[in-house]
Amino acid sequence: MRKNADASASLSALGLVALLACAARQPSSASPYADPERDCQSTQTLLAPGRGPTPQMAPALWRVRACPARAGELLAHALESTRLVSDSGQLEAATWLTQYVHDARILSSGIAVAADTAATPEARVAALRVLLWAKAPGHLVSLQAMSSGPQCIPPMCRSSYTGHFYNGGPTMVDTVVWPVVGIPMPPGYTSRIDSVAREIASSPSTPGLVRAAARVVIDFPPDRELKDW
Repeated sequence: MRKNADASASLSALGLVALLACAARQPSSASPYADPERDCQSTQTLLAPGRGPTPQMAPALWRVRACPARAGELLAHALESTRLVSDSGQLEAATWLTQYVHDARILSSGIAVAADTAATPEARVAALRVLLWAKAPGHLVSLQAMSSGPQCIPPMCRSSYTGHFYNGGPTMVDTVVWPVVGIPMPPGYTSRIDSVAREIASSPSTPGLVRAAARVVIDFPPDRELKDW
């Protein structure tokens, strides 16, 4: 009986060690609300409306946190596919999540679409908003405000979005640092954004709608908490 008890204790100890080792291998971003293997396989899965309850965050926000590099890739592809789109609802759906992901591929796609004279004016405006978000992630700027100008005055127009708790925290739920970083931005990226926007705004062939949006990008200050890598 004693041997059986010792063997049982040994097995229990081994089981505990194995459990702790397994727990140690779990990534710090692991969450019951997002699974990179499930939620980041395609643009459709990344932007899916939801899978069960989430504490104070949209399901898509959990997903970009779980797989920021993959999210950047998918969102850059979605942005590239909007060149011939003029419907504001479709453009909103394809681009809104870019405000939370800081990724060089999104930057590249935003520049490409914004500067594409064959793209619809509406698509170019949406791409310019993506570039604004690259300068100041998460700042609330509607597509309409990209033409009329944001309804704010300094210092309210200054984005201070990084390093904050979600929902005004700190709280007992999740602490969130935005934006999540996929492929790091190239050095001097904010200057590059402003340069592209100036070229767009100064071109005589640029539609007035796009020219106005380019000026908004130029005038919008970068987030002071972000490094211009």
